[in-house]
Amino acid sequence: MNIIDLIKNYQNVTSFSNRAVDKEKIDRIVKAVHFSPVGADKTPLKTIVISKSEIKHKLRQTAEQIERAYQLGMDDGKNSSASNWQKSFLEEAPYLVIICSLSGQPYQAATTWLSLGNLMMAAADEGLGSLCYAPSMPTFLRKVLDIPPKYMPIAIVPIGYSADELFPWYNPAEEKMFRGLFSGRFSWH
Repeated sequence: MNIIDLIKNYQNVTSFSNRAVDKEKIDRIVKAVHFSPVGADKTPLKTIVISKSEIKHKLRQTAEQIERAYQLGMDDGKNSSASNWQKSFLEEAPYLVIICSLSGQPYQAATTWLSLGNLMMAAADEGLGSLCYAPSMPTFLRKVLDIPPKYMPIAIVPIGYSADELFPWYNPAEEKMFRGLFSGRFSWH
């Protein structure tokens, strides 16, 4: 698949199947992080790959505590549709990839987010789903994963096969009809 098709067809996955993922696929996906453009010719990124269920469980517990407290603190009584603090995908996904950037480096943020995009497109290219979860307080990852203080954890990317079918196939006639419906050429009677 070419890169434009990957970008157009990408969908976030929040529910993962228990289907095993080949370690070789994960290795190729993680390599994509290091092919990203970097500012000032520095490589300010580290990746951590987690597959152990005990660690994923601890990450989920801690993330949910922090997200729930964060949302309760943000609730001013007017927000009836607070986002979901539950993060089941942190345990469901066979792999979690944590991206950390070296603090104080030039272009640190741009390099990190470009690398995350590469990671997610590489996962899609391997036929896997992903999601970029940037915790409201990512510093908890330092404690849980013993990350050195010079690195700032930025995001967790769960990777695996989707529990839902991501890209349903329609025959060309049905697809043309759906496109017409959504573009306003047809109306329901």
